[in-house]
Amino acid sequence: MLNVSKRFTALIAASLVVLTACVSTQSPAPVVSAASLPSQAFPPPPVEPIVGQLLRESALFADSSSPIVLCTAQAGRLAIQRFKSGRYLVSLSDTARCRGQTPKEAWVNAINVDYADEALLPLLKRVTERPNLVIDMAYAGNKIFCDGATCKINEPLYGKARCYAAPAVADALVQAADVLSRRDPTARLRVLDCYRPIDVQIEMFKRVADPVWVAQPKPPRYGGHNRGVAIDLTVERDGVPIDMGSAFDAFSAVSGYDPKLVSAAAHLNRTLLRDVFLATGFRPYDAEWWHFSLPIDTRAMNFPL
Repeated sequence: MLNVSKRFTALIAASLVVLTACVSTQSPAPVVSAASLPSQAFPPPPVEPIVGQLLRESALFADSSSPIVLCTAQAGRLAIQRFKSGRYLVSLSDTARCRGQTPKEAWVNAINVDYADEALLPLLKRVTERPNLVIDMAYAGNKIFCDGATCKINEPLYGKARCYAAPAVADALVQAADVLSRRDPTARLRVLDCYRPIDVQIEMFKRVADPVWVAQPKPPRYGGHNRGVAIDLTVERDGVPIDMGSAFDAFSAVSGYDPKLVSAAAHLNRTLLRDVFLATGFRPYDAEWWHFSLPIDTRAMNFPL
């Protein structure tokens, strides 16, 4: 009798543990900071420079924020390594040199640097605007991850407001815009994000360390945006985004597809966008109405934008 009682007590205790675990997994996970997560020793992302051009004689700086000018370089070719705080880190060539001693690498204001649309080929293809598709890269602005008037990031994460994607994704995106036009001639797609460098993903995860909303920059695959297979976008009419029930990058349950959390009109608008992308081979992400990805195999990239 004693053994049966002990076994019964142990069974009850185990059941309580399981019940507690079930309840805890159903609770909404708060957005946490990167500092509260256990550190993981991931290797640094690769540096993948692209060929660019220094457009005019320009000041060179020691870092992304220093006001101290190292020297002034003349226009010419250079290699662009990364973007931060309105400047590119560049490696200088024999043509883009200072009159005095030229540093091996330096920072230069992004407005003075450009690169060709084809600079990221064959891995990434630029998507350009057309009558049924507008490019409005959200992370090229200075209001990122905002909740009302408060933003977690107040400087651009991209030097150029350009949409690049894996070639198959770029072509499928254009097809999706055409499908939308046939279903609703008054509507067009507004693209908010495309390919995203690994460096940018790391910076985002420092600010919003919740993998539900920002993919953890974990090698080797990283996230869909880092591989050029994911697109964030909405629909607009007459230049105004239609009601989707939540703002882009609203990190809450209302960003998901639960029709009970939004108005009937917003649910219909989300369904329109979702159906268009399902028709062109994309897969939705249930936590974010704006996010779609094409199921193809590509590698993660760290080419600067």
